[in-house]
Amino acid sequence: MRVLVIGGSGFLGSRTVQALAKLPGVHVTVGRRGRNAIAEGSGKLHGATHLDLDDPATFSEMAKHDFVVNTSDTLAAPPTLAIDYALYNGVRFIEAGAHAATMEGLMRRTRGPAADIHGWTGTLLLGMGLFPGLSNLLGRRLVEWVGPLEKLDLVVRLNPLAGGGPGLVELMVRATQDDTVYYEKGSRVSGPPLRSGVRLFTGRATVPTVGVGLPEAHMLHASLGIPSVATYVTSVPTLPSWMTAPLLRWMPKGPGAEKVFVPLLRRYLRTIRTLFFKGKRGYVELNVVTGGGHQLALRTDDGVAATAHALAASVAALAALNPPPGAYLPDELLGLDDVMRRMVELAQGTFRLTLHSTLVDPAPLSSGLPSELLRP
Repeated sequence: MRVLVIGGSGFLGSRTVQALAKLPGVHVTVGRRGRNAIAEGSGKLHGATHLDLDDPATFSEMAKHDFVVNTSDTLAAPPTLAIDYALYNGVRFIEAGAHAATMEGLMRRTRGPAADIHGWTGTLLLGMGLFPGLSNLLGRRLVEWVGPLEKLDLVVRLNPLAGGGPGLVELMVRATQDDTVYYEKGSRVSGPPLRSGVRLFTGRATVPTVGVGLPEAHMLHASLGIPSVATYVTSVPTLPSWMTAPLLRWMPKGPGAEKVFVPLLRRYLRTIRTLFFKGKRGYVELNVVTGGGHQLALRTDDGVAATAHALAASVAALAALNPPPGAYLPDELLGLDDVMRRMVELAQGTFRLTLHSTLVDPAPLSSGLPSELLRP
């Protein structure tokens, strides 16, 4: 099986290449924007090729592979044209972008009234990774456990100082400027970039969160039909309220912020994350919470490695499934238990991945994977 990884030499892409190379019989090609891309490596790393998301003349390279995985920065190079090519040319395309507005636009383009579903020969999986991706699968797992929901909150706990590449830094910067979009009783609501959040039970304490715009607001609302969906984040360790309150009240926005604040924040985060914390593992916890006391949490001690292995696991799962042409969200094709099992097998103990529940019920913990119980 031949897999092309667009952006495969980047921070997430290089780790995705490594994870894919663990799959039996897989040959990986790295898609690069530079025209001087040359073959490199040996064994399962097949080489490199020129593919520029801004240049449709290079898209024919995608048709030479069984799967295409896009790990590039969607803010720097939107994948819209490449996705159009994939859908009309029989390409199986996995998009790992995590920018909320970009994801909403792609969903509208490929799942809206104007979508040419009868003309497509390719298959698109939107928003696959850790979050979005496994967070979407976790939401469906919760619905399977407790039944249809009227309201669902997604809360991501993470260490903001963990090492990351330029694309991850840019997502953090944009989160301070882009409007937060969420759904309330079926209606799309747009709010300020950062807003007061819910309180989350972590298993030991209840901590505050901050409302931000994440793609899952659109994804969970669309695939699961949940009328009210909102997304939040909180840091590990948790920041005290005297630090978060000023951010919510005085975060600079508008033209002035774009000229002064955003460039300074971008430079600061790149220095902190890519220089001083480049090798630091990033703890990530995904929580899906209902108003009735039900909560599922998925935890990993290495968010980047988990994302890369989630992408590799999705390739293996889709290859076994061989889905028909169309545009899908992760939970419409894949199951959490299957993807987690494949991830754990590929990881070979290099990172931890555990599933947790707030209530004693065997159903959500039946995968046989390491699991724990959150006690309220």
